[in-house]
Amino acid sequence: MSDQPERLRHLPWQKFDTGEMAAPESAREKSGRTLFKDGNMSLVTVTVEAGGSVAAHSTHGPALIQVLKGAVDMRVGGDTVSVSEGEILALSAGRDHDVHARERSVLLLTLTTHG
Repeated sequence: MSDQPERLRHLPWQKFDTGEMAAPESAREKSGRTLFKDGNMSLVTVTVEAGGSVAAHSTHGPALIQVLKGAVDMRVGGDTVSVSEGEILALSAGRDHDVHARERSVLLLTLTTHG
């Protein structure tokens, strides 16, 4: 699959293999790749190495963060939430959060914007 976002113009569906979503072992502390973008929705993978982090930020719309592999601690507002493989964290629009990987982790983000 290319590193460019996919748009569904000719097909009514798109299939993704979650086993191929992690960045190579030689990746930096964190890396991301947009798999799909159409209108107000994006599907993005982020790989965070053990001990790595994603600085505090917020999204313009609601977001789903699914841990495909590994385990992370996320600080959301004043709370720390542990999210492990197979779990999903739903965030409201504009909610500040950061991520700290307890082990090498692959996250699947479903991001939306207000349209």
